[in-house]
Amino acid sequence: MSEQLIHFQYCNVNVKQRYKWLYLDYYPCFGWEWLETVPAKAGQSYTQLTFRRKYTLQRHTDLQRAQNKFDSCMDEIDNLETSTGFAATTSALVLGIIGIFFIIGTILMMIKGWDSAMLLLIPGSVAFLAAYPVYLIVKRNKEKQIVPFVSKRMDRLYEISLSAEKLNN
Repeated sequence: MSEQLIHFQYCNVNVKQRYKWLYLDYYPCFGWEWLETVPAKAGQSYTQLTFRRKYTLQRHTDLQRAQNKFDSCMDEIDNLETSTGFAATTSALVLGIIGIFFIIGTILMMIKGWDSAMLLLIPGSVAFLAAYPVYLIVKRNKEKQIVPFVSKRMDRLYEISLSAEKLNN
């Protein structure tokens, strides 16, 4: 009875929940075999995927290079999607802070006895109350802007995986 020892290379990948299916679909193209998924803990958005592949896999370097391209594309997609929330949050915060400054200015001027300071309360209240609608509008517009870029990156992921699958066979 001659049993051969098979040497494996292991890989743990922390991915956002929404990208889990991409990794499970595409990582086998790079020679990886899915072993397990460690679910995200409550309040966390990352899950851990564990893969393995034979250490003696032919064209290991080419597959690793393709996998690095895949990971780079995934990082670009994640950065694009994160930028939508960042731009929306920043614009809403700036507008809300401007509104708060107007309201504080009104209060300080009223303390000094300037009755006409009540006029500053109107733009302050409008700016403060408009922060959330502005957040929604900016987020929606940014999402519309990045859709073509994300779509191109998804197509690139598919091309990379196809070429890796050809190398793997």
